[in-house]
Amino acid sequence: MKELLRAIANDPGYRQLHTSLEAGDGTVAVFGLSESHRPAVNAALAEDRTVVWVVPTPAEAMRLFELQKAYRPDTGLYLPRDLPLVHLEAVSSERRAQRLSVLSRLALSVPSLIVTCPEALMERLVPHETFLSQIVSVRVGDTIDPRMLLQRLL
Repeated sequence: MKELLRAIANDPGYRQLHTSLEAGDGTVAVFGLSESHRPAVNAALAEDRTVVWVVPTPAEAMRLFELQKAYRPDTGLYLPRDLPLVHLEAVSSERRAQRLSVLSRLALSVPSLIVTCPEALMERLVPHETFLSQIVSVRVGDTIDPRMLLQRLL
C-alpha cells in the first residue's frame, strides 16, 4: 500500500493539491476524481495532516469508511450519537468508542483520516480544554494504582 501512496504523491495533480493545502489556500475543490480513486487520494493526503471526509448521510459514511480502511486501517468513523433505529448500530459501545477515538485524535492533533456526515458535525461537544483534561493515557508496561485510576475516571 505504501508504494501506491508514493505513486499518488508523485502525480502532478496530487502535488498541486498538496501544495495548495500546504500554502493554506483554504478549501480546495477537486473535480474529475472518480469515487474509486478518492480513498487512495484521501489516504495520501492524511499522511501528514488531518483529513475530514464529509459525506451526505450516515449510511454513506459507513460505506465509505469500510472502503477507506483498505488504504488506511486507522481511519476514523464519526457518526451522530443517535441514528434512526433502522440502523443496527444505533446505540452501541462500539459507536461510542469510535467517536471517542476520533475526538481524541482531533484534540491531540494526531494526523488522521476521518469519515463523517453533516449530522455528526452539528452536534454540540464539550470545550476542547475540558475534553483534553479528561484524557487518561495508559500504555503497555505502565504501572497504575487501580484506586487512583478509578477515582480519576469517576
